[in-house]
Amino acid sequence: MKTIPPLLLADLKLQTTTLAFLWSITMLNGRVIRGTEHDLDIDMPVDGAHSPPQWPPESAGLYYAIANVTAGDIANNSDMSVDNLSVDGAVPQAPYTEILDVTVDEIEAGLLDMAPVAVYVCNWMAPAHGCFEIKSGFLGAITSDSDGKYTTEVRGLSQLLQQIVIQTHSATCNVVKFGDARCKFNVAAITITGTVATAINGISFDADLAQASPRPPYSYVGGTLTFTSGANTGFAREVKLDPNTNAGVLEVWEAFPEVIANGDAYTLSPGCDRQYLTCKNIYNNLVNNRAYGIFIPGTDAILAGPTAVAAL
Repeated sequence: MKTIPPLLLADLKLQTTTLAFLWSITMLNGRVIRGTEHDLDIDMPVDGAHSPPQWPPESAGLYYAIANVTAGDIANNSDMSVDNLSVDGAVPQAPYTEILDVTVDEIEAGLLDMAPVAVYVCNWMAPAHGCFEIKSGFLGAITSDSDGKYTTEVRGLSQLLQQIVIQTHSATCNVVKFGDARCKFNVAAITITGTVATAINGISFDADLAQASPRPPYSYVGGTLTFTSGANTGFAREVKLDPNTNAGVLEVWEAFPEVIANGDAYTLSPGCDRQYLTCKNIYNNLVNNRAYGIFIPGTDAILAGPTAVAAL
């Protein structure tokens, strides 16, 4: 049950209301983005007159009317379907980009992935009357269009109940990330360093790898390239083409947000195709292989009938 501050409840009962939506997004680095649909900024105070407070303490702050992060229609459902709130973001506008918006770099770095979101209602003429939360959740998948506009949705808590949380049996290893807690392989031990010899474009460059020759038995396809210097410091991408089998050219699947420059340093870790023989012969990690399906005979073997036996 939602609790509405008494003064705000009285405002709601008036024939003419002056209500406004507020929303806050907490980025993974701890920074909070706040915005409102109202045409003026709304400064929501902390409730210091009541104990316990009549509205959430975390709702206090300045909500910007000029925020480029804007909210669409809210859909709350009782049938366990996903509760959606579309969120759009335009190109940031100076001079407010540092105080109220996110940059492309921050989005590409994943600082908005699964970020907590809260939506409030208040009386914009009397913010001191408090607010109440009408929706909370987290951001879903973020997409962008050709104009550079990013769009996502707020997924309610009921969406978590629709996710499959059991382990499935498959012929390939189902770890989320090579070297994670279930894989247990020490990827850091075989991660190498390198520099950009000649930049080609945003997804490829001639690689200067600091590794011994001949090439180790593993492949960098599906591995991770992470820049440690230059404009893309801290950004990582999945490797598409191994420089050792591509005439020294390293290519990633998705372009980096900033320009790649000659001399930029990076770390490069191998990938894993999740196959049984790769885990066994290349990484010697079969004891942690999660391809449970390889130990199951399969539908054909289970349903097969008795074979014919020649009469004696």
